[in-house]
Amino acid sequence: MESPSEYSKEAVSLLKSLLPDAKDVVLEMDSKHIALVINFDSAPSSEEILQTANSYLDMLETEAFTRFKLSYSSAVTSFKELPTAYQDAITAMEIGNTFNSHGRIYCYEDLGLGRLLYNVPASEIKAYLNKHINIDILSQIDEETLSLINAFFDNDLSLAETARQTFIHRNTLIYRLDKFADLTGYDVRKFNDAITVKISLMLYNYIRATN
Repeated sequence: MESPSEYSKEAVSLLKSLLPDAKDVVLEMDSKHIALVINFDSAPSSEEILQTANSYLDMLETEAFTRFKLSYSSAVTSFKELPTAYQDAITAMEIGNTFNSHGRIYCYEDLGLGRLLYNVPASEIKAYLNKHINIDILSQIDEETLSLINAFFDNDLSLAETARQTFIHRNTLIYRLDKFADLTGYDVRKFNDAITVKISLMLYNYIRATN
């Protein structure tokens, strides 16, 4: 678990109260990171993990007044697998913060494209961007537009659903997408263009996070 600022002792106490099993462990790694080792009788489903994780984060925010992000690895069956699982969780947090900074729960197994792009050399990233949407153009795009484009991707390129979730009129959304297309040369309403823009934005975020 990662907090943007130093967490309080109340946060640690609350986590320990949520994990009363003697086999569960709460470890304070540093002033912003806490590691949890949770024992399950059987491997939980993804839905169960997300439900539990969300309940922990919500409770920490409302009762300990501390915001956390949470990353987790797949379940392990022996202590000797814990170091690898811990490293997977750390990597998941790094990749999640790089490519999906607005998220708050990251699963190592579900990072997909992020895991692939995370290992691309910086020279290859710049070469890709220069061929498609160069960094100078991407730097001109305001955060509101970037958020709108990401919402469009999250809603499977649906104009109606994106307009509904972002609380803007459909015609306003179309106008914003047209402006993006004029600037970049890519129309995200077209599948192939959407793929190029998605990858370009992820790589751009990677460069910004590592510089």
